[in-house]
Amino acid sequence: MQHHIESTEEAGANTYVLSAQAHSVMQSLVLSLIANSFIGVSTAAIVYATSPAPLAFYWVGALILVNTLRLLSTVWLSRSKYADEHPERLLNILTYSAFISGLVWSALPVLFSHIASINTGAYVVFVITGISAGALIQSTAYARVAIAFMTPQLLTLCASLFVPNEFVTNIVGANVTLLFVMLLRSASQSERRFVDRVRSALDARRLANSLKHANDAISDTNRQLEQLANQDTLTKLASRVRFNAALQNRLETQKAGGGHVSLLVFDLDKFKSINDTYGHAAGDHVLLEFARRILSLVTADELAARLGGDEFAIIVSGKDTAGRAKTLAEDILASLSAPIRFAGNELRSNTSIGIATFPDDASDSDGLFRCADAALYRAKEMGRTRVEIFDPCLREHLIRQNLIEKALGPALRFGQLRAEFQPQIRLSDDRVSGFEALLRWDHPTLGTISPEDVFQAARNTQNTLPLIRLMTVEACDFLLDLEKHGWSDLTIGVNISPVDLASSKTAEELGMLVRSRGISPHRIEFEITEDYLLDAEAAKNGLATLEEAGFQLAVDDFGMGYSSLSYLIDNHIDRLKIDRKFVQDLAFNAKNRALVIALISVSNALSIEVLAEGVETEADADALRMLGCKTAQGFLYSQSMRPGAALAWLGERSIRRNVSMS
Repeated sequence: MQHHIESTEEAGANTYVLSAQAHSVMQSLVLSLIANSFIGVSTAAIVYATSPAPLAFYWVGALILVNTLRLLSTVWLSRSKYADEHPERLLNILTYSAFISGLVWSALPVLFSHIASINTGAYVVFVITGISAGALIQSTAYARVAIAFMTPQLLTLCASLFVPNEFVTNIVGANVTLLFVMLLRSASQSERRFVDRVRSALDARRLANSLKHANDAISDTNRQLEQLANQDTLTKLASRVRFNAALQNRLETQKAGGGHVSLLVFDLDKFKSINDTYGHAAGDHVLLEFARRILSLVTADELAARLGGDEFAIIVSGKDTAGRAKTLAEDILASLSAPIRFAGNELRSNTSIGIATFPDDASDSDGLFRCADAALYRAKEMGRTRVEIFDPCLREHLIRQNLIEKALGPALRFGQLRAEFQPQIRLSDDRVSGFEALLRWDHPTLGTISPEDVFQAARNTQNTLPLIRLMTVEACDFLLDLEKHGWSDLTIGVNISPVDLASSKTAEELGMLVRSRGISPHRIEFEITEDYLLDAEAAKNGLATLEEAGFQLAVDDFGMGYSSLSYLIDNHIDRLKIDRKFVQDLAFNAKNRALVIALISVSNALSIEVLAEGVETEADADALRMLGCKTAQGFLYSQSMRPGAALAWLGERSIRRNVSMS
């Protein structure tokens, strides 16, 4: 089938080239025939003036007749579609007619042999060689037309010059012969150049059409992803990215007008138990019904958003937002008093709500969210299914975060933070392709601190670069250990803070650090979060510096609907890591499969590798393999491990593979 398509395309290209040659010859033929006739009349007049004889009139009459017929046929053919529909046949007609015209001109040297004047003879030689060269100039697209015209007359001229066996005429004949050879060679070269130009133009047009089709397909996908970025696909509430933009915009508007903005943050209690007991379909049904009840309570000026999972937020802005926010929160609690029916079961889920108000509680969007989140945390501590409004007594979460921030600097200096490594598996042959470095911190008094809290503390204390440096050093040391044990082709993924990408010195410093340990930068893959791509200019500059330094680049937790496809096109990305929420239960979730298929298709079109995170079952791994995903990572293969444990795990896995193969 492929061979047939290629043959058809080649036949079409050949026809296109022949048509272009035919059009080119036709365009110059009218002027050439008029000039040819004029030169013929002039030549006949000179010949007759030198030696009056009726033969000159017969010759010029024959020439005028042939040229007139060629001219009329040319005009008729140019008005028809013959050059497009039958180009090869038309070129043959033009070649034969040019040959006939050349035969008429070839009679001129015979007339020349009866001319006594040497000046007239020289003129005739000049005319024949001149119109032969002119024919070549006018027919560069198709050599056979020019060759058919000039060959009869030049051969006859050469013969007439060599027959007398005189020194002068023989010298002239030799020069004419050399000119003839050069004209033949030039005609062939001119045609080849013309054909090459036409084929190049055809290839360029094909490429342009192909790019247009690809761009149209990408635009369609881009529009779909843009919709995903602004609207949650399940509940149809606003997405996180739309929520972030709206919150920032309303804060600026109300600040200018002296108004207030209240933020409600809440999630569903017992939601995990519903998923575990009744399945994800029941969980999705609960989310949909909860979203419907929220939308029935908010006004057109209030924005309700799903932040992810069972997390929600509502923005209330205006003059008296605190009272309205509390009333709305109580209405939401009341709306959940009615059970949600699913498959004959009555599902009950409550919520806890935290409220914070600008400018009373915070002066920016990040601070406002942290205050509302702290109020939510307190509501859960107080027994759930309640509303808590932020006040100075509800700063426990913020206090913990402050303690983390204070402890981070000393922890970095004294080596209390470490990296663990989770393997990444190639789905095609079940081999290990690399690892991801994951941050771990067990504090003596604060307990286990999540990577998110650590990075947040690092951002607040300007310690992101030391933290990234620490993780990069750990990754390099692990790569060196891998090389010592024969694993020299693996890569390590390291999370990097978008804050540090704003400086080109970050990439320069990391490059020097990696090379100083004898590690090639391309074996380190830096991962950024998807929402960072929304700051297009910062992303483009920051990612470019890392790419120039030789590092690979990945987008982590992709698929949450934050980024636009255009940002992926504008920035060089080596790998997309599909978020675990779209991977878990993939084998039985048609919506997730459809989204994963779309993400893989877009990635393939952009030559970007895809890695699926959070793979926990063989069924999901098989589904990913069937959908064309290249690499996977998750508890199905292993949890994160210290370097020594990871090496031991690799060794045991290698032994098991060898035993199974034998």
